[in-house]
Amino acid sequence: MAGSLVRVRAAQIARVVMLLLGLACWQPKAQARPATKAVGLALPAGSKVDASGRYRSALGFKKTVVYFERYLRSRKQNYQELPSLEVRGVLLRRFLSQDAKSEWLAVHVYQLSGVTWIYVVPRASAPEPSEKPTTP
Repeated sequence: MAGSLVRVRAAQIARVVMLLLGLACWQPKAQARPATKAVGLALPAGSKVDASGRYRSALGFKKTVVYFERYLRSRKQNYQELPSLEVRGVLLRRFLSQDAKSEWLAVHVYQLSGVTWIYVVPRASAPEPSEKPTTP
């Protein structure tokens, strides 16, 4: 009887030791960086804003275009995508919002000198109705 009690106690101690070793090796999952947002749109991770309000994409041109295609489609955004074009060494792709309620009017993804840039054109707010001038 004493031998079986020792074996049970040894098994319990082994389980506790394994649990403690597992906890010592565990590291919390790294927190994902919050997505950079521009005019209500999430930009590719790692995109950085410059002084002119455009964003330098952390991805290349094609991957940035695919990102926006997937992003807008997954959010069921009503948009028009214009074909890529190259003018004077600048590669350009545009996404135009077809939703009057969206915060953005267009997204321009372009590559200039090997660097991919994103510019989000905000939708202009509706002008306030002006009062009619009164004539005396």
